[in-house]
Amino acid sequence: MSGHGHSAVTSPVRLSSGCRRAVTRLSGVVRPVCVQKVVPSSVACCDDVRVTVVNVLGPVMLRGPDGPVRLGSVRGRRLLAALAAHLRTAVSIDLLAELIWGVDPQDLPADPAGAVHTHVARLRRLLPAEVRIITAPDGYLLAADRALVDSTAFVDRVSAASQLRDPAERAELLAAALALWRGRPYPELDHPSVHPEIARLVELRSSAIEQHAEALLAAGRAGEAAAAMEALTVAEPLRESAVALLMRALAATGRPGDALAAYTRLRTRLAEELGLDPGPQLQALEQRVLRHELPAHVAAPVAATAPAAAPPVHPPPTSWQRALPISSFVGRDADLRCTAELLDRSRIVTLCGPGGVGKTRLATHVAFEVADGYRDGALLVDLGEGGPDDVGSAVASALRLSEIGAGGLVGRVVEVLAVREQLMLLDNCEHVADEVAALVEAIVAGAPKIRILATSREPLRVDGEHVVRLTPLDLGFARELLLDRIRAADPLAEPDPDQDELVTALCERLDGLPLALELAAGRAVQLGLRGLLAALDRPLEVLRGGRRTAAARHRSLRDVVEWSYGMLDDDQRRLFDRLSVFAGPVEAAAIEVVCGESAALGDLVDRSLVVRQAGDPARFGMLETLRAFGRSRLAADPEGTRLRERHAAWAVRLADEIARARCGPGEPAAVRRFDAHLAELRRAHAWLIENGPVEDVLRLGALFGKLAFLRGRVDLVQLLEASLRRAGALQGGAAAAAHPLVAHLLGLLAAGPAGRGRAAGRAGPRRGGGGAGTDRCLRGLPGAGERARLPR
Repeated sequence: MSGHGHSAVTSPVRLSSGCRRAVTRLSGVVRPVCVQKVVPSSVACCDDVRVTVVNVLGPVMLRGPDGPVRLGSVRGRRLLAALAAHLRTAVSIDLLAELIWGVDPQDLPADPAGAVHTHVARLRRLLPAEVRIITAPDGYLLAADRALVDSTAFVDRVSAASQLRDPAERAELLAAALALWRGRPYPELDHPSVHPEIARLVELRSSAIEQHAEALLAAGRAGEAAAAMEALTVAEPLRESAVALLMRALAATGRPGDALAAYTRLRTRLAEELGLDPGPQLQALEQRVLRHELPAHVAAPVAATAPAAAPPVHPPPTSWQRALPISSFVGRDADLRCTAELLDRSRIVTLCGPGGVGKTRLATHVAFEVADGYRDGALLVDLGEGGPDDVGSAVASALRLSEIGAGGLVGRVVEVLAVREQLMLLDNCEHVADEVAALVEAIVAGAPKIRILATSREPLRVDGEHVVRLTPLDLGFARELLLDRIRAADPLAEPDPDQDELVTALCERLDGLPLALELAAGRAVQLGLRGLLAALDRPLEVLRGGRRTAAARHRSLRDVVEWSYGMLDDDQRRLFDRLSVFAGPVEAAAIEVVCGESAALGDLVDRSLVVRQAGDPARFGMLETLRAFGRSRLAADPEGTRLRERHAAWAVRLADEIARARCGPGEPAAVRRFDAHLAELRRAHAWLIENGPVEDVLRLGALFGKLAFLRGRVDLVQLLEASLRRAGALQGGAAAAAHPLVAHLLGLLAAGPAGRGRAAGRAGPRRGGGGAGTDRCLRGLPGAGERARLPR
């Protein structure tokens, strides 16, 4: 493909109509397109089609209307090559001087600018009309159609070929692109500024040869594909993708022994030179050849007029190198469809959610589902075990890069990906988010056919990112997952139907978090459902013993939370710990009052450690497992007691506000507010019973009593009784009876059938006083005169 030293002219050859449409679609202009073939100089050239005029894929050459144009001096050839390397971009006088004479100042002429001007003037006289050198403010630029410069024409034809579905047309257009090559690009130039472009073109040529062989294979021309890959593997013996294509082509021609020999050669060379094994894709392909799973021949494609669809142009499923887990995949079908559809429209999609919610599992299934839609499949990069300095090397390792090049690690990664059409899965990005963000932006800018699927506990916050927030499973799917994993651990341990309530309670206590459910399933076999439910008062100690092959951070619930907690700064950790004082979601104003600060709240939401619930106002809460971790830290913090005091004081003020609001038209909203914060009121009440002033206990008890009477809630009656017991009112103490709220609460307790007998028997002389003190709002509400429907 790349013959050297030819003294020949090029003859244009017309492409098929499909190929011409593909090429001209790039610019939106219909023009004839041709292929150059090396022919003897005595053969005349057709003048009715456009050929490349400036040729730099090999020794620089200029074509005029009458054939090749003699450029004269070496410096003139370097000037043309330098301008072509920066087509349509101004090149400064200083850089042109270095490209022509070299970077050593001693080699430069006395007047570099004047010398450059002289050579530009000479070159202008040689150029055909369609190629011009334009003077720019600080230098010169070469103005020409991309189709007239062989390096850009090559790139455009390779890109156009990827859009063609017919493998025969694709092979034809790729052959046209490869025929432009006559040797090494820009051999006249030896300057750091052009080394990246040379490397890019060389890699693109190798990729184009592979694509050409893939198209030949799909078109039923396996022998030609094998010959092309034999040549490429000789030139690049460690190129695994080329060896894979060679193995497929050889197997298709009925030569599985030769296919295995090609694999063995690569494996031996990798081991000897780099100490590596072939990648998982190639290993899987070897197994398919051994099992004779590859076809012995490839049928020619169906004619364009046939009703069947054209053969697919993408690689076989081995393009995804991670096997799907064999356990059931529960409750994520909608998330899978949503993510796959979003990848069709967006180049960067990030799955975000708390640790253990199933981001990696979902991403794996998404990649498996969509990999065949990409010519080069999907590539997994697991970032979980490394640090910030390891991001680039992890990607390079996944790409199996052996050389970095002058452009640095990221530049080399982008250079390789620039010629691929591939989905890249970046897994576990949260602890290296800054470095991943920079890498992703570089890849998206330099590799137009790469799409990124990332998993992280927080967004990458890069341009063009679409975030999918992954939430825990709803109750139905959580039950299904828990039961499935219990059956897997021990079929005899499957719960009986009469234990449904226990299963539901477990799923609710674990917030539907998939990892917590899987860990709980293993413990349920040991402790039984009832024993496990009781043990979940200490979830971080109980939920451990995950898969032996899982990452260390996923082997217990504590490991999962500590991984996230370890990435917080001091302010974020302090707020996280303090938020655990709440029993459920609360408004930002409550957080400000109780925790003393809320500036880091948004950061905790971003990192999936706090859940924001939409509403007016919005409320913020934690998963139960995260709350347990925060409370374990508060237990050892002297600040914990003062925090409980502030929480209780806030809850008492909240109870007073709700009680006042019930007296007017805002009663329905007040009752809804009570329901939304009942967990907080209960938690504050329990702490005040042990530690707080009797006054606050009775104020909470008054609200519980009023709503217990109206709503028939025996649980609220029990809280009312606990308040009276704390005040000593149910033991007949004279001091307790003197408190004005005691009589009021006794009246509320006596108002219902569950409390009438008990309250009257225990504090008969004071019962009348309680009735007289019943809240005026209570008397005015509908149904206040009816018997409260409290269970006995």
